[in-house]
Amino acid sequence: MEIWTRIGSAYGAHRHYPVLVIVLAWNLSVLCFLLERTIISKLFGISKQISRLKNSKSFRFSRLHSKVAAGGRFASYVGAAVG
Repeated sequence: MEIWTRIGSAYGAHRHYPVLVIVLAWNLSVLCFLLERTIISKLFGISKQISRLKNSKSFRFSRLHSKVAAGGRFASYVGAAVG
């Protein structure tokens, strides 16, 4: 650590420490902001793909088919209970 103090004092860098701290903090905040945006955009892209899948014809057909099948099962239960 002493060598950095010598180098810093030799070039007068000790006067610029507050500026360096501010610049490093700014860079860190920008980096965190960009990282957060990429994570959110990836999650939003995944949710977009899921909604696109839900709106696709094959998914709607499979949901309709499952409702019809559930209705058929319900009718068979009612028929068995009545009959």
